[in-house]
Parts: sequence; C-alpha cells; structure tokens
Amino acid sequence: MTHPPRVSDSIMVDEIGIEFGRYQDFILKTAYQPVFRMAGGFLRPFAVEGFVVPFRQGKRVPVARLFENWRPGDEAFIERMCRLLHLRNFRNVGADGLRLVFGFDPRVDGPFETVALEIKALAERDGDRSIGRNDLICRIAETVTQEPVLLTETAARIRRAGVGLAIDDFGVGNSEPERVQALRPELVRIDGKWFQKLADRPETLRLFAPLVAGLQAMDTKVLVSGIEMPHQFSICMDAGVDYVQGHLFGEPELAGAVIDERPRPVSRFLRRNDGIESDAKVVRLFRR
Repeated sequence: MTHPPRVSDSIMVDEIGIEFGRYQDFILKTAYQPVFRMAGGFLRPFAVEGFVVPFRQGKRVPVARLFENWRPGDEAFIERMCRLLHLRNFRNVGADGLRLVFGFDPRVDGPFETVALEIKALAERDGDRSIGRNDLICRIAETVTQEPVLLTETAARIRRAGVGLAIDDFGVGNSEPERVQALRPELVRIDGKWFQKLADRPETLRLFAPLVAGLQAMDTKVLVSGIEMPHQFSICMDAGVDYVQGHLFGEPELAGAVIDERPRPVSRFLRRNDGIESDAKVVRLFRR
C-alpha cells in the first residue's frame, strides 16, 4: 500500500486550525476562488470553489508536478483527500451565505453515498460550525461517459442527499441539451477553454447567446468559468449569463484568507484603470 488506509490519517491541522494533507513529500493545501452572481450592475459573491495547491520542500509547485508523481492506483485516494480538505476548510472562509462547489467523478469516486457519509461525519464532528448540505453544490463533469441511466441515477442520488447538482465542462465531450434536461441540474458550467475559443471567433460567437437562453429555458442557471479578459466578461453580460468565475475577478486564495463579500461594480472588470481594454494574459491554476 502506498498511502494510509484512511484518508483522514493523511490530513493534519496547523496551529490556526487550517487543515492540510500529506502525500509522499507533498503538502496539499486548499485555495478558494469566488463564483460571482451578476445582478443590478454589480458582481456579488455567490459561492467558492476549492482548488488544491501543492507544496514541496516548503515551496509552491505546479499541480502538474503532483500529477506526475502520484503512484498508479492512488488517484482516487488523492481525489478524496482534496475533496475532504475543501469541505473541512470551508468553515474558515469567513463569509456567511456562500456555497461550496466541489467535484465528484463516479468513475473514480464510486457511488455518491460515500461522499454523503463524508459530509455527515463532518457535520457530526463540527456541530454548529459545520456546513449544511444546502450549502453544497456537487459538479459532475460533462465528459463523464457513464451510460445515461447510470448518470441519471447518480444525479438523483446527489439530489436525494440534499446537495445541489452542477454539470461541469459543458461545451466539450457529450454536451447535449437533452442530457441536461434529463439530469435537471441546478446550474451548468460552460467549460472555460471552450468558451475562450468561442469568444475569439465571430463565426461561432453568435451561437453563444442562444445556447445560454436554451439552457436557462430548462430551468437551470448558467455559469461561465475561465474568464480572463474584459471582452470575455462583456460577452457573458450580453448573453445574460447568471454566474461568472475566473482570474479576471481574482486569484484563488489559500484557506484562511477571508473572502470579501462586498459587491463589485461590473465596470471595474470591463476596462483597466487607464480606460484601455486589457489584453493581459493570466497564468491559470489547474482545477482539481
């Protein structure tokens, strides 16, 4: 065995109550990036999403370094450790009313009941400080290639657990409106890389607003991730997107940093301070 039998045996707590994981010679920490709701000319924090940030010998390293060094068969263990870290550290966000978006892959994680037990155990451990199930949104990758019946059952299990359902990476893989209609998610997240390509091509950009409207007509909200430039944000506004996320609005911050709950005027992100639209590239943090 290449790791302890229980994930909790690889998770420790620092002197201020922030939890972190150990895998080989890596220290794994949680960072949270806000998801914003667009309303009334302002962006208002709606949720946060957890990302894993690996450190090695005291220095932050790219997530790809962790991928390159995990041993065969350890993927499920690391995935579960990262999810537990995001769940456990959520109480340190320091903002009321925000929800937590976390990932689940039935191909790796097995039945959702395992995650439901993790959430229940966390609630029993932390009592009043814990998160409630209504605070959670579970995203399933659109690229999951389960049989439709099995995927529909997974979605039903998530809803029975009282957790919100999100379809992730829409725009790639098996993206079909009929599939969304069958799963009935609370929200659909448009894949960031797919959206970036679409935003730079006039011949495909005209299809974006009808896509958003079609998804919303199925009684689901639309989130666009990976927004890095003002013109991409402007496209989302014009299309009537419900939620936005990306480095244009702020980098993920390590657990323990208090999330700023104040509304941000949308004008702040449409132009730079000098009034010139920004074309600056931003180095992306791989999501996990």
